[in-house]
Amino acid sequence: MQGNVQKYALTDRVEHSVNQLLRNWEMLQDEDWAIMPEARLLIEQLACSRENFVCSSFSMGITEADSSQQILFGVCRDPFKDFQDVMEAEIRQISQNADKMVLRLAFFVDSMKTRVSVERRFDRKACQAVRNKINRELGGKKILSMHATCILLKDYPRRTVALKHLKHYEMIQEPPVDTRFNLEKPPAGKGSAPEDAAVPLIQAVTFTSDLYQLVDLYDMIGEALFQNNVRFGIEEEMGVDQAIRRTLSEEPEMFWFKNNGVTILVENASACFGKTEELILGEIGPGKVPNFSVVNGAQTITTAARYFYQLEDRKACAEKDGGSAADIGAQLDRVRQLGRVLVRVIYIRADENGGQAKDLSKAISVALNRQKPIHIEDIAFTTPEVSKLADCLENMFFSEGKAFRLIRRGEDAGADRHMELVEFARARVACAGRPGIARARGMNELLRLDSREDGKRRFAQSELFADDWLDAEGDAERAVFQRDYGAVWFAHQVSKEYGRQRKRFSEREFLNVLNNGKWYFIAVLTRVLNGFRPDFQHFCTDHKSVADNIPKAMELFAGIVLLFLRRDSEEEPDSNLFKNETLYEGLLKGFQNGFSMDDSKKEEQINRKAQAFAALFDAELSWHNVPADDGGGEDSYVTLKDHKIFVKHDAQAFAQIAEYVLNTYPVADGLEEACGSWLTVDSAVARAEFGYFRGSPRFVRTKTSDFWVGTSSSTKSKQRQLKNLCRLAGVGEGEILWVKKGEVIFASGV
Repeated sequence: MQGNVQKYALTDRVEHSVNQLLRNWEMLQDEDWAIMPEARLLIEQLACSRENFVCSSFSMGITEADSSQQILFGVCRDPFKDFQDVMEAEIRQISQNADKMVLRLAFFVDSMKTRVSVERRFDRKACQAVRNKINRELGGKKILSMHATCILLKDYPRRTVALKHLKHYEMIQEPPVDTRFNLEKPPAGKGSAPEDAAVPLIQAVTFTSDLYQLVDLYDMIGEALFQNNVRFGIEEEMGVDQAIRRTLSEEPEMFWFKNNGVTILVENASACFGKTEELILGEIGPGKVPNFSVVNGAQTITTAARYFYQLEDRKACAEKDGGSAADIGAQLDRVRQLGRVLVRVIYIRADENGGQAKDLSKAISVALNRQKPIHIEDIAFTTPEVSKLADCLENMFFSEGKAFRLIRRGEDAGADRHMELVEFARARVACAGRPGIARARGMNELLRLDSREDGKRRFAQSELFADDWLDAEGDAERAVFQRDYGAVWFAHQVSKEYGRQRKRFSEREFLNVLNNGKWYFIAVLTRVLNGFRPDFQHFCTDHKSVADNIPKAMELFAGIVLLFLRRDSEEEPDSNLFKNETLYEGLLKGFQNGFSMDDSKKEEQINRKAQAFAALFDAELSWHNVPADDGGGEDSYVTLKDHKIFVKHDAQAFAQIAEYVLNTYPVADGLEEACGSWLTVDSAVARAEFGYFRGSPRFVRTKTSDFWVGTSSSTKSKQRQLKNLCRLAGVGEGEILWVKKGEVIFASGV
């Protein structure tokens, strides 16, 4: 079991690392590339392969075959010659279709020793030699440039991480030291200090550490050491910082004076010394993300790590080749002894609801990282609206099992249900009826902040956060969240499933729609499932319950779009049609009121497809111009007094009958006792997914109350439940009839 946890954690880290590289290189075109089965398999091999392995961005579905930018991902193991042969063969393969391209090499390594070895073999000169060699073989200058980047990916055992060999009397503490610092909390009782006085919300300690100890920490943890450093990886270059190298090489005793130092942020903790010479940072282990991060000084540590391990590599090579390693060893010992750095460790203890601690963490992380460009997503994450949303999800909803975590760019969230802010924004605006914006707007435009008259900055995209979001508290906060964001997680997960299924289609005309219409599809689906209401207060459909029907729904949707476009001409869909809401508004009107076309045959055809689309998800289109086409067989329907409604599934029939009875008869007395196992007014019961409420409960609205109908029962159970409801309400004989493929399933009063 533990092996699987480590495997999944490593796989997620590879995916996050690749996405980080794609964003920083401005190559992230399709957010769903990693959910395709082929891509998942390749990511897993990059994470877990014990042998030489390479794959390309084309094979992973990130770039097209003829793209001008390509990436070669690799895992380098011994022997190196074999890896280079495999790598060059893959480069030749991806060079076949590209006219001219920039090639980036991204290698995953498991230790600093390996990283230094790979970087030595793929330095600028070596990359140029490989490029020239392959260009000559291909008879032209196909590869314009090629350079390499290494990513340190660690798989570490469970252990406590601490900085050691410290001198307690040299440390500076903030707040200043008093009699309670680093001691246990005083016992409760008369005259004792308040609990919060013993453990402040934020503490810090400043001291000097051996530089090599921080290098060792990086080798132990890998890139996860910089998880909260919002500028980590941005504009990172393969070459080392020459000033740092020069100081270490020529005058390591001056390093402390010439370097700004390192800041480590420890969240959800209080400062604690296990021993006077140790400072505990936290716990790590398989699948466990460190709760500490270097938020300032990443360049110092990574550059110093290269320097130290390059010396060790040179020493090992000299010993192997019979050369003199004494001078190199002496230099290594000298730098390890004299190289020291100023370290500040800031501990932020989680308060009762975690909000203030998270605000402090974000503010400190951003404030300490102004040296290099920060993406708009990083800044947007610190706004009051996003902070409130992240805390709301973490503290109020996550325990309910249907929420998600909102995570920072590049944060390793492991196997948690999570979304990055830009993913959230696209899903939200699609749910709000703006699928063109969800598809066409880049991150900078989608998360743009404008200054208001009151001097405060607000999101320019008004659909993201309503005016009453910041002021909502308690029950009102829950209500506003459900109203605006009740379908966001559903939309996000459907977008992933859509991406997985899209490559199943090969018909050219369908591909024109499906390649461009993902957010159109999601916007239409959520509105159909929500009864075309603009808010999602009562939306409770789970994405897992609809996943199996997504492929068929995509096929029907593509057919509907094509018929709708060709109602007046033989217009072919192109990408521009999906960059605004004009086409969407026409489609939504057709789903809501029925499509109207000059050609009666086309009108009947498109309306059948629309009803079939809705029926796949147990939804009903109220206009019912034509019966739903269920693919043959006898009709299935319910008759409610004199009104006949065609249905596709048992769940739809069951909910239709329940809604009719609840709207027609006063049945308050005894309802809970007779029908409480499958019928409730309590949304928390419906969300609990227990008993008959498993899967996707149906929401029905009556004149007096809103109800959830649990439909996870057999047909016989539904017959018994309807019989109890109709008897309680006094429904007349034959007033309600349920027919399934020609067979009477239920008749009231019988």
